[in-house]
Amino acid sequence: MTRRIQEAIEARRVTGKRTAGFTLIELIVVVVIIGILSAIAIPAFLSQRQRAYNAATQSDVKNTVTALETYYAGNLAYPTKDSEITDDGATTSTNVKITVVYKKVKGGIGYTVWGQHGKSDTVFKLDSEAGSKPVSKDDKGAAYTSGDVDAAVTAATDGTFSFGSLS
Repeated sequence: MTRRIQEAIEARRVTGKRTAGFTLIELIVVVVIIGILSAIAIPAFLSQRQRAYNAATQSDVKNTVTALETYYAGNLAYPTKDSEITDDGATTSTNVKITVVYKKVKGGIGYTVWGQHGKSDTVFKLDSEAGSKPVSKDDKGAAYTSGDVDAAVTAATDGTFSFGSLS
């Protein structure tokens, strides 16, 4: 091996030509370029994961609302425990917890469905009176937290249940 290196050095000295291979500067430039590309790609990838977690939670909240309304259509009452809708196929994505809180509204009983993914701090809420799109912020723009869910469950007088898991 050292003989080959010595021959390469001698050949370069005699001919003035480089032998095949990369210089240290060329290798450093390649490593720097790879580092720059990684610095751009990794945050974009992590952002996509958060958006996927949030999309899964929103979908589970909407599916729960559909399951609640389907149960109501068949029984003229909302379910009082999770097995009444999960037995009919209502499920959650991995690491998503859904909480249903019932409340008195004009004309009967309404509900609020809360959803949170275990790998996201974003909490989504869908109120039966407010519309059909899960939202993550209140009217003032403040983000909902798991504390808001706990407060709603504590204040509930008309029933509540949860299913799924944040783990």
